[in-house]
Amino acid sequence: MMTSKGSIHIVAPKELLETGEVQRKLNEMNIKCSKFMDVTQKVYEACLKYTISFKLAPEWNRVGNNLLKGKNFLVSLDLPTNAISMEMISNCEKPYFSLLPFCISVPEF
Repeated sequence: MMTSKGSIHIVAPKELLETGEVQRKLNEMNIKCSKFMDVTQKVYEACLKYTISFKLAPEWNRVGNNLLKGKNFLVSLDLPTNAISMEMISNCEKPYFSLLPFCISVPEF
C-alpha cells in the first residue's frame, strides 16, 4: 500500500521477511527497504482493503466508498449498475466485512 509520504507498506509473515527474498526483489526494483516494524491495525486494514480492490478490478471498480460492477459502468449511463458498499470492521483479532448491495444509476452530465 502506497502512503502519502511516498513509502510502501508490505504486510508479510515474519518468516518470509527473514528469508531475505523480499529484500532481494525490492533491491532489483531499486526500492530501498528501510526497516521492519510491527503491523498496526490501521496499516493492516489499509493493505487488506487495497488488496481486495486490486483483486476485484477490473470487474469491480472503486468509486468513493462503493464498488461498482462492470468494466464499462460509466458508458452505460442509462442502465442501473450493481454496486456494493463495503466497510471493514475489525477488532484486535479478526477483520469483519459489512457488505450492502444496491443498484445505482450514474447520472448523465
